[in-house]
Amino acid sequence: MSRSNIEYIYIINMKTTIFYISFFIITSFVYPQMIEKNTSINADKVLLKSHIDILGSDLFEGRGTGTKGGELAAAYIAENYKQIGLKPIGKNDYYFQKIPFHGTSILDKSKLTLIHFNDSLQLEIGKDYLVSNLGEQTIIPRGIELVFVGYGIIAPEFDHNDYLNKDIVGKIAVILNGEPYSEEYGYFNGDEPTIYSHIDVKHRIAISRGAAGTIIIPEKNRTDEKYWNRLISDYSFEDVQLSYNASNSFSIILNPNKVNSIFKFDTSESISEYANKINKFSLIFEGQFIVRDFKASNIVGMIKGNSSKEDD
Repeated sequence: MSRSNIEYIYIINMKTTIFYISFFIITSFVYPQMIEKNTSINADKVLLKSHIDILGSDLFEGRGTGTKGGELAAAYIAENYKQIGLKPIGKNDYYFQKIPFHGTSILDKSKLTLIHFNDSLQLEIGKDYLVSNLGEQTIIPRGIELVFVGYGIIAPEFDHNDYLNKDIVGKIAVILNGEPYSEEYGYFNGDEPTIYSHIDVKHRIAISRGAAGTIIIPEKNRTDEKYWNRLISDYSFEDVQLSYNASNSFSIILNPNKVNSIFKFDTSESISEYANKINKFSLIFEGQFIVRDFKASNIVGMIKGNSSKEDD
């Protein structure tokens, strides 16, 4: 779920860095107006750090969306909004908005099987792959073909289309993480990654082309255990999405240390040679999940304008 709006901050599921930015913006912007009203507010670094330390404490249990710790964090933010003079704009002149969410957690007994002619290979979640997109209806009972689509990018501004002449409808797109290497800023921003390098963007492009799901292959040089352990940490939490945006499309990330053995790659093979092997595989997935639908608190407030004629 995307979380990028400063005005309507999804406090409960935010990262600490987002809180740094949003709270700093609010306190810095409000502070001069509060001084004019002779309201004592200490918006210095010490106060800011104290808020961060409090919200990062064990009391708030990680501030997960729809959890006790998340609701405690929401109450804490609302109280601080009140203290700095933000006008509540939630329902009934309150700071709280209740937003409906859908949460999904995958169970270890889910089964993922790759089929190669008469051979089959069952992969183990957490060891061989991670699920990056969840939904309780993410079940593929019959073998679906895999189709290699390079970096899985369609970028007209760079005259790049990995889906050209690819029949992907109803199939699983196998996609390389990252994007084409370039030293020229005019082509995929040179050394700087573009939005096309994001896994979520690759998945959305594939689904928009009619794919039934995606498999992400990390970069060749990402074979250290630290990288995989970091991914396990990133994708070990409940997948939470807005209820109206809940998805059931299939998306996994393969362990880079297992890719060569799974697809029988030769380390000397080029990317273009991957397709010859990947396209001979099909996939079956029997997902088992724990799901819940719930409402979580979103905290909203408004900074009133100082114009005598009308509020900004």
